[in-house]
Amino acid sequence: MEKCLFIQQLCEEGFLLFPCDEYHKPLLNVSNFRVELFRFNEEMKLKIHHGTFNYSQNLALLCGVRNELVVVDVDKEFRGTSVWKDWLLRYNGGKDIETLKIETAGGGLHYYFHFQREQFYPFESIYRPSFQTYGKAGIDLIAENGYVMIPFTVHLNGNVYSIKNYSSGVNIKEQINHLPEWLFLLFKNTTEWRKNNIFRLNYKT
Repeated sequence: MEKCLFIQQLCEEGFLLFPCDEYHKPLLNVSNFRVELFRFNEEMKLKIHHGTFNYSQNLALLCGVRNELVVVDVDKEFRGTSVWKDWLLRYNGGKDIETLKIETAGGGLHYYFHFQREQFYPFESIYRPSFQTYGKAGIDLIAENGYVMIPFTVHLNGNVYSIKNYSSGVNIKEQINHLPEWLFLLFKNTTEWRKNNIFRLNYKT
C-alpha cells in the first residue's frame, strides 16, 4: 500500500493528522493546537480532493480520545523487546496480540489499540515507566496528548516506518482492537501513571 492511499483512508475514516518537521516535532502551534489541528485537517481534505496535497511531508497521528486511539510502543532498547516477549508468555499464552502493528524506524513496534474512555480518559502518555517486578523498560503507552508518526514516514536514520499486518480493503478502524485488560493493568500499576487535566502535546514517535 502506498503512503498516499493510506493517508487518504485515514482522512476518510476521520482520523486527525498533523504535520511535523524532519525531527518529528509538530509544526502546529501547541498553544493553539486544537484550532490549528482541525483547520489543517479540513484543508488537507480539500487538497486531497483537488489533487494538490503534498504527500511527501511528515505526518503524525494524534493519540487519545479525539482519534479513539492509544499506541503501545515497544522499543528494542531498554529491554523493551525482551520484557514484551515475557509479557506475552505470561499473560497471552505466548501469542502476539492481534491488532494493527507498525514497525518503527528503530526496529521496534507500535501496537495500535482502540481508545476506551473508561480506561484512559483523561490519562496522559507514559514514557519509560517503571513496572512492578520488571522495573524500567522500553515499553511506552502513547495515549492522551501523545502522537505517533504514520507508516511510510522516513526517519533521519534512513529507515522507514512500515505496516506489519495491514489488510487492504478493510477499514483501518476495523483492524484496531481493544487493549487487553492485562496490558492495561500493567500500565495502570506503574509508578508513572498519573492524571493530566492540562492539555500538553507530548513528543512521542
